[in-house]
Amino acid sequence: MIAATKPIAGGIDRIAIMVDGKFLSAPVVQSVPLGKNFVISGSG
Repeated sequence: MIAATKPIAGGIDRIAIMVDGKFLSAPVVQSVPLGKNFVISGSG
């Protein structure tokens, strides 16, 4: 996740959450880069 989120603008850009090829949500990434452990909060 660190490499994937380094170029993201924190507080602006979103990251898609997909399960079984279906879109679930796209929350705003609040702090970057995301590390090995991170929290997804809110509803989208």
